[in-house]
Amino acid sequence: MDYAEAVLIIRRTMAHPNGHPIEVTEVKAPVNRYEIGYHHELAEDPEVVFTPQELRDNGIDLVI
Repeated sequence: MDYAEAVLIIRRTMAHPNGHPIEVTEVKAPVNRYEIGYHHELAEDPEVVFTPQELRDNGIDLVI
């Protein structure tokens, strides 16, 4: 990434039902190469489940 390039930061926190954090994941990526999309926006049928290969074939490399 270049010095002044915009960065997309995705942070996910998994918590125990009692509220204590179990895991925190943070992904940093250059904005000009990635975008965020929700499953319901990506498929005509919101109940469809894609395989990892189908996702890659459609330009989706990271699923969180």
